[in-house]
Amino acid sequence: MILLACDIGNNLIKIALYSRDKLADYFSVPIKELNNNLLKGYKFDKAAISSVVPASTNLLFEIIETNFRLQPYIITTHANFNLEIDYDTPETLGIDRICGAEGAFSIFCSKSKSEKLKNNEAIITVDLGTATTVNIILPPNKFAGGIILPGIKMMSKLLNENTVQLPIVNLENYTGVIGKSTVSSITSGIINSTIGGIERVINFLKEKEKIKTVHTYLTGGNAVYIEKRINFNSSFVKDLVLRGVKAVYERNNY
Repeated sequence: MILLACDIGNNLIKIALYSRDKLADYFSVPIKELNNNLLKGYKFDKAAISSVVPASTNLLFEIIETNFRLQPYIITTHANFNLEIDYDTPETLGIDRICGAEGAFSIFCSKSKSEKLKNNEAIITVDLGTATTVNIILPPNKFAGGIILPGIKMMSKLLNENTVQLPIVNLENYTGVIGKSTVSSITSGIINSTIGGIERVINFLKEKEKIKTVHTYLTGGNAVYIEKRINFNSSFVKDLVLRGVKAVYERNNY
């Protein structure tokens, strides 16, 4: 069986094909390229969609249903998850956040040969996209919430649009914590505020929740700007959310 897993974000659609547990193909396209040609030439038996853009969800559903004679499984907050959702407003919880957490949890379980976290372990996922989300899984399998920050590129854009003299910066030109120019100061502020937010979560878990080991998974297009500048152990998984789409699909359809 080949599963098509789709994640519709604010700017990109990420797509993966899984043959059993193996990633057979992966690509992403701008959301404006969502049309009848998107999946031309691909073959799959089942399909599942995670989305934060309802109009695009409907369009992708119609494309798959019309061209492949399949009805995709749409993941909602009413799905049966592998994680216990401990969130005050589950109806507002972004499906991409929970699918990213599901993806990380499935990787952890596969590697550890366990179906739950130990009492001194936690998982965090960091999705560095349009927004930056840090999501927390506490033992044994509880999605506990997290933090949401403006995305790295969004920060640069907002500073430029809401001030008279601050420019858009090239985030690849990071020179260190102490900026010696306005451009390098902005770049440092964006990069280090993002890293600092992640570190704050890790430190909180260790100090307040008595967690000894925090398993950290990064994903998203902006991860490239911080991955080599962090001082904590982490794994980058490009298809993290899509792995979660697969895990939730399997939980609800087998």
